[in-house]
Amino acid sequence: MKKLFINAIILCLALCVFSAQVFAAASAGIKINLTDDPKGDGTVWKFLEDTLAEGQVEHPAIDGGKCLGWYAVGNVIQITHEIDFKYGLKSVECDTASNQPAGYFKTNEPDAKFNLRVNSEDGPVIAEIYPESAGSFTAVVPAASYVITPDGENLTGVHKLFVEQAGTGAKINLGNFTLYMDETPKPTTAAVSNTANTAGNLRNTILNDPSDDPDNSGGLDPLVIIAIIAGVVIVGAVVTAVVIRKNKK
Repeated sequence: MKKLFINAIILCLALCVFSAQVFAAASAGIKINLTDDPKGDGTVWKFLEDTLAEGQVEHPAIDGGKCLGWYAVGNVIQITHEIDFKYGLKSVECDTASNQPAGYFKTNEPDAKFNLRVNSEDGPVIAEIYPESAGSFTAVVPAASYVITPDGENLTGVHKLFVEQAGTGAKINLGNFTLYMDETPKPTTAAVSNTANTAGNLRNTILNDPSDDPDNSGGLDPLVIIAIIAGVVIVGAVVTAVVIRKNKK
């Protein structure tokens, strides 16, 4: 009986470890570390020369080893490696920087943003990233908010990724960012899909504010993961109790 009890405990612990690994992997996301490629030589990203603004001399480049700077409106970079978007883009975690004070863009330049596009430099916009600032071009802070567009929510499979600066001319630096994908296929019914897209876009537009989501992590809520693991532990304990009881009989 003692041996059965030990085996049951081991099984319970194994289930807990497995559950933690599965959910950690699901929430890890795909990280795009622009700063790993200081010269934009194609290791991580490269600049598209044909997007130079008229009279522009400086190209986007890593600023102080912290983020991608010297962007101008209309400039586009391409992420070298193609991205598997699985069953749709779910959320984005991104850092930005500017020499403007905190909260400047929301009040003074609300249209300043980075567009994430797929397939080409003028392809569909799958997400819009709205910057935050902390008074320095190398002081990276989490972006103020983001919007996942219907094209992003419905995107599936492997695509090329492009990042474009848009807006009215704000000087913004782009930090490293992470993309989180939907792991579950969406319903195929058009009516259900359209309803989900509208609701999802509204949810991200309204709720992606630092005051509502301080971490802006885009991954699974740690409380959800803890609750799931706790559930597995309880189930394992119940199974253990049943096994012990049967052996006593």
